[in-house]
Amino acid sequence: MYNVNMIRRLVDGLKYPPLKYNSQKIPKNLIWHSKDKYDVHYFSIFDTNNPAKYSRMACIKESTIIDEVEKTSLYILKLFANPNRQGMGTKMLNLAKKISSDIGCEGRFHLCASGCFTPENVPHIFYRKFGMNCEIAQINSKMDEFIKEGKKATTNDFKRITMFYPPVTEKQETLEQNIPLKNDKVNIFTLLKMFEI
Repeated sequence: MYNVNMIRRLVDGLKYPPLKYNSQKIPKNLIWHSKDKYDVHYFSIFDTNNPAKYSRMACIKESTIIDEVEKTSLYILKLFANPNRQGMGTKMLNLAKKISSDIGCEGRFHLCASGCFTPENVPHIFYRKFGMNCEIAQINSKMDEFIKEGKKATTNDFKRITMFYPPVTEKQETLEQNIPLKNDKVNIFTLLKMFEI
């Protein structure tokens, strides 16, 4: 059995004595980041109290037209949270705001809201609650009605659409002026009529 003096002599004889560890509280969330050769950034946020609770995002800086002016914006290619409605998606969007500011996009980001992975619960309402909007006033009003009534939205209610943060100027278009999609397939007769072909 080792006594204290024996251990002290061993430590004093080491070329590099052991580090003194000051215990610190582990943060509630840890963020992981990587970047590929195409400048796509990948982020993950993990909850240290519950490893099954996380969110992931892939994003890239790009130029896009916002309010009829070309501006740089962070384009979110993919956003995933597990489980839903636990705050992890909101944390990731808050991180997107910060990243956007850090890379010179002035806090702007945009994404394509789509129900392709969750057709029975599309993410449009979540993005709208966060403060995002699309360019079409009628769709924004429809999302606001869903929020007010506490309704779940499906792919029957909202189709794929680009949403922006901070909100962009709305255009007074009707839903019929947009390309209507039925189960994500284009109605060719409506397209021919729209473009007068």
